[in-house]
Amino acid sequence: MRTTMLLVRRLLLAAAVLGLALGVGQRDAVPPADPLELDVVVVLDRTTSMAAADAARSDDSADGRTRVAAALVDVEALAAALPGVRVAVVTVGEEATLRAPFTTDAEGLQRQLDQVLVEEPFSGTGSTLATGTDLVADLLARAPATGEEPARTAVVLLSDGEQTAPAATARGTAEAWAALADDVDAALVLGYGTREGATMPADAGRVPPLGSSPDAGTDATTDRAAPAAPLIDPATGQAAVTRYDPVVLDAVADALDGTVEHRTTLAGMPDLATALAAEAIGDPDAGTPGRGTLWWWALAVALLALPEVLRGTRRALDRTGDAP
Repeated sequence: MRTTMLLVRRLLLAAAVLGLALGVGQRDAVPPADPLELDVVVVLDRTTSMAAADAARSDDSADGRTRVAAALVDVEALAAALPGVRVAVVTVGEEATLRAPFTTDAEGLQRQLDQVLVEEPFSGTGSTLATGTDLVADLLARAPATGEEPARTAVVLLSDGEQTAPAATARGTAEAWAALADDVDAALVLGYGTREGATMPADAGRVPPLGSSPDAGTDATTDRAAPAAPLIDPATGQAAVTRYDPVVLDAVADALDGTVEHRTTLAGMPDLATALAAEAIGDPDAGTPGRGTLWWWALAVALLALPEVLRGTRRALDRTGDAP
């Protein structure tokens, strides 16, 4: 029996020594991955219909704020909610224009937004939200990144959804945006206006959307000191009415596998921005903590070797006659 126990102990000791030598179970720590970068392309509709004053303010009441004014406030809130995120702004109407290249400078971005005016009435042959897709595709292809990993990308479209070009359809517009889907990690479509619709001012495109005076700046609690004369439809002789069109916006959101939100209030933009960033970036790699097992193996070797040490010591003492 003693011989068997001795054999088992020595086998365990040999295994422990081998485990110690090989570092079995030892794991080095893996540091967390560097935070992923995010580039956001904002696409702002500046067609004449965006001058309709049926957008809401923060208390959910219609107060004469134009659609484009509400959209500009949302762009400002988006940039403020995503500090360090690079934002580019494209405005679309008859043509697409790069209003601001990718930047993290919120003040510089705001200065560019302050210059945005809607298109003047009858300045083109009709509008379609497919206009800006080529420019957006180019921006996505050149999205900057400073780290080893490519930056994640997101698109935010702000529009009332109305298209007036003769051949414009929701399906055709969605197909144009769908061509960008592989290059977009997250998308948010924000809609402005009401289904009941509203008239547009005859002087649309000639006055700032954020206030009736140069001193109004970006505060803009109202858009005008007094209502302007409505834009007249030459075909009917009546005031032209523009309506929020969710069908087009839903189609674009579906094409980009994104989220659509009808903005009836100016509240909640920080939450929408945070959700957009989370969808684009996903859960960051938290890394793996290290695991040290060498001391466990060393302890096992010591405990298993102790009887052998005591046994050898006793034998040595027996030979010298010093054993008790």
